[in-house]
Amino acid sequence: TMRKQIKKIVITGGPCAGKSTGLCYPEEKLQDFGHKVLMTPEAPTELMLAGIKPEKNGFSQRLFQEILFRRQLETEELFKYAAKKSRAKKIVLLYDRGLMDMRAYMEEAHFLNILRRHGFKDLADVRDGRYDAVFHLRSAATGAEEFYTTENNPVRLETLEEARDADRRTLNAWNGHPHLRVIDIQFPF
Repeated sequence: TMRKQIKKIVITGGPCAGKSTGLCYPEEKLQDFGHKVLMTPEAPTELMLAGIKPEKNGFSQRLFQEILFRRQLETEELFKYAAKKSRAKKIVLLYDRGLMDMRAYMEEAHFLNILRRHGFKDLADVRDGRYDAVFHLRSAATGAEEFYTTENNPVRLETLEEARDADRRTLNAWNGHPHLRVIDIQFPF
């Protein structure tokens, strides 16, 4: 019998990069090749829409990132469990962001502390050991400014400059992954 194959791919990037919207394309293509695809929701948006927002309702940025890390970790573990229990033989988990994304929004020492508290040895353990590939979609704020918008996401508040900075920090957070690819789509499609 064929052994079960489970691949874990992160789709990440800066604000207004098309991550959530663009997940339907790889899902469709992977299904064309016979893979069952499971897609995680984007944890930051999920939490913020539920009222857990940084600097609001009593949540400091630091606490928000800790809660976000835990939520992302729990979601990834849940989806890995579902994949293992599925009868499908070829499964791809598409993560709308991954654990390393939180590194872009906190001090390095704090991030390393969170990693250790959750049983990870170091950056490489979580970055390289959990994910088979990482696709970083460049923000529209970097090179396609006329298409940058906050209109299509109720929790996106970044200015163009803040979005560019978040895009750069997010890419840096994943730098070193052996299968990191940057997708810089020139708008319009």
